[in-house]
Amino acid sequence: MKLKDERPWADSEKAARRIMEHAHAFVPIQDGRIYIEKINRPMIDEDKATPAEYWAGLTDAREQGWLEYHESGTFVRMKEAAKDMFLIRNASALPPAAPLRAENFMGYRGFSVGEQSS
Repeated sequence: MKLKDERPWADSEKAARRIMEHAHAFVPIQDGRIYIEKINRPMIDEDKATPAEYWAGLTDAREQGWLEYHESGTFVRMKEAAKDMFLIRNASALPPAAPLRAENFMGYRGFSVGEQSS
């Protein structure tokens, strides 16, 4: 008999990845700052993580080298490792590029298909 539901954010690595998704969704301001409330509010209110699960995920993200946590506790910054993580993930989701054909460049710099420059 199962008395409680499984907590999806009990695993600190999963929580850290979710925190990074929230951080990536926010457009950084002044010097790459991401306000901490832009991460903790959606994690606790929308994702229903407990404060302990949130803190474990934030700590894991810092230990992974994904986030820099300011000593004031008011903001974080994404480090290069995290930016690269999202570039790789987003690049793999892109559809393959269309092949280059002359028809795609009609009128480019005054050339048309079948015309040669002198």
